[in-house]
Amino acid sequence: MKRIFTLLMSVFAVTFAMAQDAQTGVFAKASVAPIMDGTIDAVWSEATVYNIDRSVGTETPTIGASGESTWQGLWTSEGVYVLLKIADNDFFPNYAPGGGANNWEYDKPEIYFDVNANLLDGGGPGSAAAVKPGHYQFAPGFTDLKNDGTPITDSGNGVVHAFKVTGSSYICEYFIPMTILKDNAGVIVDKTATIGFDVIFIDRDHGDAARNQAVWSNTGSEYANMDGAGLVTFANAEADIYIDEIALTGGAITTNKGTLQILADITPADATYKNLLWSVVNGTGKATIDQNGLLSGLTDGTVTVTAKSSDIQGMDASIEVVISGQSISRDDIWNKFNLIKNGNFDTDITSWSGWYDGTGQIAPVVSDGVVAMTSVIATDGNQWHYQFNQSPLAGEANVPYVLTFKSWSDVERLNSVDFEDTGDNSNRRYGATSDADSGDGRSEWHYTTTTTPQWFTYHVTFDQMVSNTVQKLQWMESQAVGTTYLDSVLLVTQAEYDLLATLPKGTTAAKTIANTINRVYPNPVGNGNSLFVELSSVNAKVAIYNAVGQKLMETVANGKLAKFDVSSLRQGMYFVKLGDGSIQKFIR
Repeated sequence: MKRIFTLLMSVFAVTFAMAQDAQTGVFAKASVAPIMDGTIDAVWSEATVYNIDRSVGTETPTIGASGESTWQGLWTSEGVYVLLKIADNDFFPNYAPGGGANNWEYDKPEIYFDVNANLLDGGGPGSAAAVKPGHYQFAPGFTDLKNDGTPITDSGNGVVHAFKVTGSSYICEYFIPMTILKDNAGVIVDKTATIGFDVIFIDRDHGDAARNQAVWSNTGSEYANMDGAGLVTFANAEADIYIDEIALTGGAITTNKGTLQILADITPADATYKNLLWSVVNGTGKATIDQNGLLSGLTDGTVTVTAKSSDIQGMDASIEVVISGQSISRDDIWNKFNLIKNGNFDTDITSWSGWYDGTGQIAPVVSDGVVAMTSVIATDGNQWHYQFNQSPLAGEANVPYVLTFKSWSDVERLNSVDFEDTGDNSNRRYGATSDADSGDGRSEWHYTTTTTPQWFTYHVTFDQMVSNTVQKLQWMESQAVGTTYLDSVLLVTQAEYDLLATLPKGTTAAKTIANTINRVYPNPVGNGNSLFVELSSVNAKVAIYNAVGQKLMETVANGKLAKFDVSSLRQGMYFVKLGDGSIQKFIR
């Protein structure tokens, strides 16, 4: 069915002319999709080149003369493609020597979209809740060792970017799925309408006291207000054809760890957006489903699978599936029931993110499956200047959950962890708890770590979830000085947690606290060349790391005692670390 929709854009045509001197451009319809690899494919010749030659305010970016730094745009039914060519004179990303924790203060490109009908609503991706929806910022920073055109996919929304640095200049490619560009009513972008779009390049040279920003159109604050963004159309776009009907075909899961592909037949067959949004509601049984409709059984019983169109029609269909023959192990609890992705940090820091503000805050790093969060006290003393988090989560409303994790630190220090609603709900603590470490009965806990690893366990029921809740688990560390170590993060229902204690121990579940460091001596080492590490169990592997996490030497303890020759170490701070993550500081 052809879309029947009265566009509001004509109402604002005169208003556009009154806006700041907005640039205009076109996304060309691509004959083929470009490959995201930081290389300029031939298809990019189909797209018009636009100069990035304005400055934000009085700032003075140095990215060449007009025409040297440019952007181009293409589109297909799958999404929007953007190519940036930046002629920088000094490549200075935040991770370079002399850089800082915040990548938005150093070299970094950003692209912005406003897909609302009213493009002069005073909103931006970082503005107040009332005008934020429909505005988008895509701003991944440069990643060390991956600036060679390596494509990086955001697991949360399917956005792909590939940056390729040559000398001090770079090519940046982006793919933005069309289905995530939704207006403030939740409708996928109308390709027959005019949308807001802009490109910002944050430029900072070595020796600069602050960043300088180059922009295509809006010389104000794009993040807070996109009213000055450029106006872009989709070339050769036609009205979308929407799904009118969905018919599902299912079956049953009868084998342990079995799967079932749910089949969907959509009408009409030539619908513009054929992708469906899959979800499962657990009944007496439990299962998970991926975005291709593949259902994976977890526990016996019935579940209900729903497929919903991603277009304005919002058509859906549901089917019930019976699951039997399932058995549960500890590894299942940790790896399948766990709402936290990569909770053991076995795949580096994948699925986690964060934000760090101010001198001295060091971004989290993973070593041997353990996260190290190094913080200093923020100028204003607030804890939120150092954030380490995962979002979105998939907790259910009014169901008791248990959060448990292993943590310790190089010095005794205070830490905070919370569940907060990051949608348009002011980061409120959306869960209730009776734990003593929460001062007000809401889902934020304050706990003290020492050099001895220990388990922390908290209880929460998400009693204040609303339709636009975006769930986040977050550690905040800038209320204290030191390094906190984190491992084995688990979030499951109370029933699943209780079941965990009754199951035989698996091979890939949480790492146990099997050993501790009783004493490191002499500390400081002083003028001697020998360091001794006394352990609580025998024949453990012991290593010495420097302050930036590099392993310098390693040995196996003779019984409960390990000995190191530290004559080659310079004066400074070092760490003794066991294979299970136990750690203690010493001074050379």
